[in-house]
Amino acid sequence: MKKILLTMLCIGVIVISNAQGEKESSYEMYALHHITIKQGKAEAALKKMKEHDAKFHEGKGYVGTILNGKNAGDVYWTYGPMTFTAMDEYKLPEGHSADNNQIEAEYFEEYHSLNFWKNNIDLSNHYPDKELGNMRLFEYIKLNSGKYEDFSGLIKKHLEVYKKNNLESFYFYSNPFPNKDGYNHMLVIPFAKMAFFDEENKEYKSQFEAIHGEGSLKKAGEEWNNCVEGIYVELVAFPPQEKK
Repeated sequence: MKKILLTMLCIGVIVISNAQGEKESSYEMYALHHITIKQGKAEAALKKMKEHDAKFHEGKGYVGTILNGKNAGDVYWTYGPMTFTAMDEYKLPEGHSADNNQIEAEYFEEYHSLNFWKNNIDLSNHYPDKELGNMRLFEYIKLNSGKYEDFSGLIKKHLEVYKKNNLESFYFYSNPFPNKDGYNHMLVIPFAKMAFFDEENKEYKSQFEAIHGEGSLKKAGEEWNNCVEGIYVELVAFPPQEKK
């Protein structure tokens, strides 16, 4: 088990500097390791994992704690951005494996999965100079068969409205290695405080219909229902100053 877990962790541990060494990166991808921490050891585990990232990955890994749902209390040990090319070039630093083994043995109750999430910048509302909060809403999406193109078109309609009206950031990701459960796409929304969920844009209907025509928002809702088989949402808290 240790050998398998170590291999899985190493696959996703690609420092940002490697990706930046390429002439050009056409995409950003993140590795999310889903881990259950042993009871009563969360605080110590997070501290040790942060120290590991600082020592071996230049502080460019980060741990997010899941706040809701069946996985509440579990963590995502996250690395990126990366590319597959960078993965081929990566070499483990000396001492990394021993430190990683120590963390696993002392703090991990269960290692659940590793998933790669590849960003589609054309379906994302990104402001390069905007400071993002340290909280994330992960909305996992299961599409009906054959509906990706229709769904992409729908996201683009909303994206046009978001950009025109300078609305909040969101990022669209897909899993390049589809999961058996079918939840292979994800919208990620950064936010700073839980009060975010008490806010409401009462102007969105008029903003949307000003671009796409009267009745278009209702039609977009019907299109969403035709495309989407299911969703589930996780709220994830990363340490301050650390991003997606």
